[in-house]
This record gives sequence, structure tokens and C-alpha cells, in this order.
Amino acid sequence: MQIKLADNKAVWDSFLAKNQAIFTQSWDWGQILIAEGKKVERLLILDDNEVVGAVLAVYHFFPFGIKYASCAWGPVWVQEKASECLDELDKYFQNQGCVFARIEPLILDNIKNDFKLHQVKDVSPSHTLILDLTQTEEQILSKIEKKTRYEIRQAQKNNLEVKEYKDFDIFWNLMKKTSKHDGFRTHSEAHYKKILDNDNSIQLNAYYHGQPIATAIFWEWNKIFTYLFAATDRNFNSLSAAYLIQSEAVKMARDKGFEKYDFFGVAPKITKADERYDYSREHRYAGFTKFKLGFGGEYHNYPGTYDLILNTPKYCWYKVLHFLRRIF
Repeated sequence: MQIKLADNKAVWDSFLAKNQAIFTQSWDWGQILIAEGKKVERLLILDDNEVVGAVLAVYHFFPFGIKYASCAWGPVWVQEKASECLDELDKYFQNQGCVFARIEPLILDNIKNDFKLHQVKDVSPSHTLILDLTQTEEQILSKIEKKTRYEIRQAQKNNLEVKEYKDFDIFWNLMKKTSKHDGFRTHSEAHYKKILDNDNSIQLNAYYHGQPIATAIFWEWNKIFTYLFAATDRNFNSLSAAYLIQSEAVKMARDKGFEKYDFFGVAPKITKADERYDYSREHRYAGFTKFKLGFGGEYHNYPGTYDLILNTPKYCWYKVLHFLRRIF
């Protein structure tokens, strides 16, 4: 096996699509990260010149020469080659001077014990809801919860208007209000700008008497329509604008021929597989999980985030530095 840098978008995205990758490993998402000034490598893993693995790696730098690579929902590999791919990446990232690689493979069966993998707090959501858009419209509507249907009707009665229109100022102004009200940290302003600049992004805005009161950003890739970010003016909560935007987004995705609608992150399920979905109200995603559940998506989960440890002494030092940074 060997690793080489990818230089062909078609080859890259074709392999990822074939292996059910998530958009964070796509070529265009890499372009966003590069535009933000991040150090990015697209690595192809070859076996007899056949692509068997790929990873979009982002390098991060800490004090005292500590460097690591992160792979959001990656690496992506042919499952029977998983162990060999990870072995090649282990050697590659060591040669790049990395202390560890933070990986989030969608499948991690039968290889956990072969490498120094330490599970850490999720970076990318490891639990989500996915709505099957290949169903008929009647089937999709039948799975929407009663309260959600009520909220959508209320928004329609309030004469809200939803428009597809990219306007960064609308998004950013509403996001700042939402983050202040709900007490969470936003991504950088530049991150949202670069996403909206990309042709794969969609922005839907809800207007009340011409005033934007809610907005959301979505991402189109590999027959999956993903709900990324949303913001609402809480002064207009009673108008149910967020429900109407979500309803219109599902219709749009289905009309465009997408097969799946990914709600992009919910609190993990705490009930048995055959029981009704329930979740911890203490989880950081609990606030919007109830809202997303109302649209009838099916629960999916991924293995989570792991650190592939390449240098144990320096990794321990990194953990200390990371802890101190969080305190101060």
C-alpha cells in the first residue's frame, strides 16, 4: 500500500460517494477549510494502484511543537481494507511529526484493539436523524409528529414567507442574537461566509412582513441534503418560523431528487433499539433534539471520535496543555 496526495476532484468525490462518506470529507468542504487558511491534505490510500481509502486531514498546531491531524467523519475506506489503511495512516502521520490523529471513521469494527485508539468527546456529531426522501409525500407527512404539524400550520397562518436567498448579513445578525440568547459559541464569521460562498450551500430565510426572523443553511452533496446551521429572532418565537423553514427544506430536497435528509446531530438515544427514542435532557444537543424528532427521521449513530496515539509521552503533554487552555 501507499499514500499519495489527491489532485483530481472527480476521482476523490467518486470514491467517497461510492463508500457512503459524509460531506466533511468532500473535495468542496476541503476548499472551504483551505480558504479559511487551514493546512489541509487530501490523502489517497492505494493498493496496487486501486483507491481503497481516502482522508481529508486538517493539521493543528499546539505550543511546544505539538502537532496533530483531524479527520472529520473520516478516514473513509473499503471496509475489508480498514486495518491496512489505518496502519498506513499511522505511519504517514508519524512521518509528518504528528503526536496523534483525531479520527471519526463511519465504521470501526474489528480494528479497535489493533491500534492505540483512545475515545474522546465527540467533535462531529456521532448521532443523527436521517429522513428517507425516497418515500412518497404521504409517507413522509404521516411520520411528522402532531405538534410539529400544528406548528407548521401556525406559521402558514401567520403569513410567513420562506425564500431561498443567500444573504450573509441576515444569517450572521440572527446567529449573533441566537447565540447570545442561548449561550453558545459560534464558529468564526469567516467560516460561515466561506460556506455560503460555496455552490453546495443553500440558505432559506423566513420573513414576517418583509423582516427576516429566521434563517438556516443547508449543504447538498452525494444525494444527501444536510441541515447545518439555523438562527432565529427569539422575539418572534410564537410565529414558528423554524418549523416552516424545516418543512420547506424537506420539500425542496425531495423535489431536487435527494435521497436522504440529514438533520446533522441529535442527543444520543438512551433507550433500547426496539423502544421509542428517548434522550438525556442534559446532553448539549438536547435543546434542538425534540424539534428535529418532530419531522420523523430515523435514528443513526456512528462510532464517535478517537485519538490514534502516535507519540504517547507527547500525547499526555497535549492533554495537560488542552486542559489548561480550557481553564484559562
